[in-house]
Parts: sequence; structure tokens; C-alpha cells
Amino acid sequence: VHNQLAALATLGHDDPAQVWAFADSDAVPGPDWLRQLTAPLDAAGRIDDPRRPGGVVATTGYRWLVPETAGPGRPRWGAVLASVINASVATFMGHKSLTQAWGGSMAIRADFARVHDLPGRLAGSLSDDYQFTRTVRDAGARVHFVHRVLVPGTTDLTLRGLLEFGRRQYLITRVHDPWLYWRAVGLNVGHLLAAVTAAWAFMFAAWRGPRAVALAAAAALVYVAVANRLRAYWRGRAVDAAFAPDVRERLLCPRRFDRHATLLVTAVNLGLLLAALSSRRMAWRGVRYRLDGPQQIVAGRA
Repeated sequence: VHNQLAALATLGHDDPAQVWAFADSDAVPGPDWLRQLTAPLDAAGRIDDPRRPGGVVATTGYRWLVPETAGPGRPRWGAVLASVINASVATFMGHKSLTQAWGGSMAIRADFARVHDLPGRLAGSLSDDYQFTRTVRDAGARVHFVHRVLVPGTTDLTLRGLLEFGRRQYLITRVHDPWLYWRAVGLNVGHLLAAVTAAWAFMFAAWRGPRAVALAAAAALVYVAVANRLRAYWRGRAVDAAFAPDVRERLLCPRRFDRHATLLVTAVNLGLLLAALSSRRMAWRGVRYRLDGPQQIVAGRA
């Protein structure tokens, strides 16, 4: 968070800015990005008392990973899996208890940020978005998801790159927001166990068990299959509404994967989540980090 702290250090208490907006250097937002990101804060009006609870004091967008092709129409498997997993996270955004700020597109009212010492919350941390979210929630306010601020992000991950990327992201989550991390583990474990149990019950009952058990297990499997396809359909609608035709075309392979390989994606996602338990160390862009706590990050050259 060195860049963010350096920027905030230039702003004095007499700075006239009403909103602080953050963006990733490699993000490619649309022409209305800033207006759409800050509109909910403008609509809320000036906060006379920034400590008042329950209001919208911050907004966020999110990324949607789009695979690059490794050849003629052939994206890498790691990129496809990363796109589908990222889509599952993106479509949780908007739920009040699950919405997390994303550092690539987020904004906060400057008066609120000053009163609640956002720079102090960022000091010593690795993640700007989790600390940003924690600052807002600890004050009883909330982060509002702006669905129009979805930014396509290109990925060309190999399977090994997916392992490194996924483990790094989930390790940061485990350290900065353990409740969210363990909830994600529970959801993925529950999904896999339910599917495997239903399949096993169907096969066993069809072979030598009561017909009622076989029918119930078959009904459960059909229900899950239909639910998966409906979910994939609505995610596809979100893609169609948010992105240009060239981006939608590059997302055709992940969309097919989302419809037909849900259990495989869930298993891979669970593997990445559990990989984050292996240690509290990670490397990123030539720097090694040890994550002892949200604001207890030790860094050194790789």
C-alpha cells in the first residue's frame, strides 16, 4: 500500500476534495467510470457528522477476469478457471454482508476517511481493499457496490500461475478477513459434499437400496444441475449487459465451463482456498512477505 499512503500523505486537512477515489494502474475503465463510482456518494449528500452509522460512505466496483488466447481461439486452462472462479466472487458483490471494496475501483467520502483515519488503517498492511472495508464497517457504515463499474481484466494464467495467484489472494483474505475466508471454505466444502453424497446415494440405492432413496437422490442431482445452469444463465446475462461484443466473445469458453463443469471448478477453488493454509508467506513482484496480521506485514527482497 505504499502508493496509496504516499498519495494520501499529500492531502492536508484543508484539501477541498470531497471524495477520494482509487484505481489500479492497469485497469481500463469506461469513460463514465468516475461519475458512476461517485454518484451514490453525491446522492447521499454531505455528511455533517461522518460518524453517523448506517449510511453509504464508500462505493466499489469489481473486476471480471477475461482470458487471453494462447493461440487461435485457445485460452489457457488456468485463465479459464480463474475467470469462472472470479465470476463467482463478482456475483456475490452487492449482498450487504459480503460486499468487499476492491482496490482497483473504489471511492470514499473524504470527511469520513479523515475522521476514521483511513491512512492509519492502511499503515503496515498489505491489502488496501480489506482495510478500506474494515474502516467502513467498524464505523457502522457500508460499502455500496456499483454494478455498472465492472472492469474487464485480462488474464493468461497457466495452471501453475493459477495456483500461485489463487493461493496469494486467499492468503490475503485469510489474514485480513478470517470470517469471510472460512465462510468460503464452508460453502465450497458443502457444495462438493452435497453433490458427492447425492451421487453416491443414487448409485447405491439404484443397485440395492430402497427405490424412494434412489428417487430422492436423483431429484437432488437434477435440482443441482438445473440450479447450476440457471446461475450460469444469469451470470451470462450480467456479462451481456456489462461488456462489449469483443469481451463477450472471449468469455464464451468460461461461460461454457460455468454451465457444464461446476463441480470441477468448485474442487479447484477449494484446493486454492486450502493452499492458503500452508503458510503465512508469499512472494509478489520480487518481494517476499510474511503476513503476521492485518497490519503486521514483514517485507523483504526475494
